[in-house]
Amino acid sequence: MSEKVDRYLTRLDRALAGASPGLRNEILDGVREELDGLGEAEASRRIAALGEPETIAADALSVAAPLEPLPRSTTAFISALIAVLIMIVGPFVLPVIGGVAGLTWVSFSNAWTRREKELAWAITGPATVVTLIYVGLFLPGSAVGRLLIPFNSTHSVVLLPGLVVAIVGVVLLVSASRRGWRG
Repeated sequence: MSEKVDRYLTRLDRALAGASPGLRNEILDGVREELDGLGEAEASRRIAALGEPETIAADALSVAAPLEPLPRSTTAFISALIAVLIMIVGPFVLPVIGGVAGLTWVSFSNAWTRREKELAWAITGPATVVTLIYVGLFLPGSAVGRLLIPFNSTHSVVLLPGLVVAIVGVVLLVSASRRGWRG
């Protein structure tokens, strides 16, 4: 090979530094094959026709690089959406159990960061535990319960943590949606 071809291939090799090894080798081998065995004058014409090595590398890298991130799996998106919906609606359908089911489902999803999941449990867990203790200790049928829970307001005591869980669910929904459902 001529010195001109060697310099051209060296420039092309440097320009392809950001390419994957497979792509880099494929392009270098193709250009080397294209220029191999040509005389000085013919190699000069062919190099001029090929263009600048930096242009070749830029074109190859732009084609090889994805234009946008790959879309998330539809199943993962649907699973995360169902988790949040269970969290929002669950406490009103099945108090305590619905919220815990939604939070558990959220915990296994990749749509939220670990910190978001921990905060969701830290906010909703105590409210649920306090409700369970309150309702368990002061049932409306007992004398203490009749004093502390007049007019059968047990429902409001149970619904308050449900409202907290639902609000946290809405916050998680907005958070995951803004990130494109990626944790």
